[in-house]
Amino acid sequence: MAPVYAALAKRPEIFAPTWIATGQHSSLADQAFADFGVKPDMTVELKDVPAGVSAQVGATVAALAPALATSDPELVIVQGDTSSALAGALAAAARGVPVAHVEAGLRSFDFDHPNPEESIRVIIARLAQLHFAPTENAAANLRAEGFADRRIHVTGNTVVDALMSVLPTLPAWPETLEPPQAGKRLVLVTTHRRESWGDQIEGIARAVASISDAVPDAEIILPVHPNPVVRDPLATVLGTHPRVRLTPPLAYGDFVSVLRRSSLVLTDSGGVQEEAATLGVPTLVMRKVTERTEALDAGVAKLVGTDRDDIEALAIHLLTHEDDRQVMAQGGNPFGDGKAGERIASLLAREVGALRVVRSGETEGPDGAKDGTGRRSAS
Repeated sequence: MAPVYAALAKRPEIFAPTWIATGQHSSLADQAFADFGVKPDMTVELKDVPAGVSAQVGATVAALAPALATSDPELVIVQGDTSSALAGALAAAARGVPVAHVEAGLRSFDFDHPNPEESIRVIIARLAQLHFAPTENAAANLRAEGFADRRIHVTGNTVVDALMSVLPTLPAWPETLEPPQAGKRLVLVTTHRRESWGDQIEGIARAVASISDAVPDAEIILPVHPNPVVRDPLATVLGTHPRVRLTPPLAYGDFVSVLRRSSLVLTDSGGVQEEAATLGVPTLVMRKVTERTEALDAGVAKLVGTDRDDIEALAIHLLTHEDDRQVMAQGGNPFGDGKAGERIASLLAREVGALRVVRSGETEGPDGAKDGTGRRSAS
C-alpha cells in the first residue's frame, strides 16, 4: 500500500490521505513502516483478541468504526487478502463509504488453498466499488464474476513498485547478516502459510535439509516467522544444520538484498512470487495451487506442491542443472513496471467523485468534495 499512499500524498490539491494501521503483527508492521518511511496517522488498539480469523476480523471492525468516524473518509482503500483488509472493507461498508480494492481479482478457485485468503478476496470484491487488478488475468476473473468492466482497472502490482523503489539504495549485502561463504550459492526459503502448518511445515523443513545435503555448495537462508506453529518445527529440524541459516524476519530491504543474490527461491508466499519474478530469480511455489499463475505462464516459477519428495527433487535438479535454471531465470516479470501506485492515484482522481455517496443529512458539490477544500479524503 505504501506506493499508493505516496502517490496520493504527492497530490495534496486533490487528496488528503489518512493511513490507519490495525496494530496486528505490530513488530513486523513497524519494520515495514520504517522501510518505506510511512508514519501511520492513526493506529487502532486491539487488546486480548482470541486466536482465529473470525475473532480478529470482528475485533478489527469494531476498532475501526470510531477511527472511520473520526477521519470521515470519502473512500477506503484496502489491499490484498488479509484479515485487516477484510475488516477495513466491512467497516467502510457499514458506514456507506465506497471501497477500493488494490490487488483485486486474484483467484486460486479453491477456498481451502489458501485459507482464509481466497474467501477474503471474494468477500472484499463484493464490497468494493473499484477494483485495481494487478494483471489482465486478475481483471478477467472479476469480469467472469459479473463485476462491471468500468469499475475494473489493470494497474500492475504495487509490490513491484515497492521493490523497485528500494533497489537503487540497497547495499550489496545486509549489514545485519554474515555474508555467504565464498563460492557458495544462495537458496532463499520462506514458509508460513496457515495451510502449511503441521506436518507440511515439518516436511518442508526436512526437504530443505535434504537439499542442503545433496548440494553442498548451496547455502540456505530461511527467515523464520515468529508464530511458534511455524518457528518450532523449523528450529527442531534445521536449527543445527551447518549449511542452513535460520534468521529472524528480515527488514524489507535486507530481504530484497538476499533475494536478488539468490540462485533459487522456495516459498509458499504470494508476494515473494512477484518479487522473485521481478528480479529474475527462479521460484518453486510450495503450494497446491497459486493465484499468481502469470509467473507459471512466464516460466519464472513452477508449482511444486507440498510433497517433500517433489520439493527435494525439483530443487536439487535446478541446482545441479544450470541450463534449466537459467531458462527459468529468463522467464520475465508479468506483474508490472513499478508504476501501479501512480496509475491508481490517477484513476482515483477521476473516479472518486463519480462514486457520489450521499449520506443522510449531507450534500455534495459537483466534484464530490465534502471537506470544503475540494480535496478528497481517503483512508
